Amino acid sequence: MKSAQLQQDNASRLLIKTLQRIEGAYAPATIRAFGAHFNTFIIYCKENQTAPLSTHPSVVSNYINSLSDGKFTSTYIRRILVLISTIHKLNRLEDPTKDCDVQLAMRKMHRKLGRFSKQVAAITKDILQKMLLATGLDLRGIRDRALLQVAYDTLCRRSELVDLMVQDITKNVSTTQQRFCLSIKLRKSKSDQNSRGKWLHLSELGSVALQEWLIAANL
Repeated sequence: MKSAQLQQDNASRLLIKTLQRIEGAYAPATIRAFGAHFNTFIIYCKENQTAPLSTHPSVVSNYINSLSDGKFTSTYIRRILVLISTIHKLNRLEDPTKDCDVQLAMRKMHRKLGRFSKQVAAITKDILQKMLLATGLDLRGIRDRALLQVAYDTLCRRSELVDLMVQDITKNVSTTQQRFCLSIKLRKSKSDQNSRGKWLHLSELGSVALQEWLIAANL
């Protein structure tokens, strides 16, 4: 029993050091997910009195089976498997997920749960309009309308929106149509980890909303 407890404690300490090592290499949300999900795996190993790090392929197989009861999606379970693999590789430990028994467990899981993941419903123009009408007339409301319009126009993630800086905004003037539109520079995204950046163009409504926020906030 003491040996099993010692294994859990060592795994927890090693996990903390691993998360500290990878700061800056992964997004903060990814690192938080690593910690939360692997801690859940540590608890599972504690309940079954086995080592979480390094762990045996049979432990991973049984863990997959325990997650395949219908409470979790196949996408979630695949994410867990990648996590276990990554934590082992980062610590130069043998990857248990490559074992044939683990691969068989994954095949069984997919046959049971399928590979389908429900797509989150998109925000339509009608829904956007209702959200805009729910904002206030104060400075916060002006900001929220700018966020909603820019998010709708660009499909940016939350983290990408809050990272937007004033110097990432440029004005384009159309002499033929006598109007302007704004463009924002997406300096980094999930699909652009090397920060090459790209320009995204806003609609007229999005441009007006963002311009209103810049003026009201004195930016």
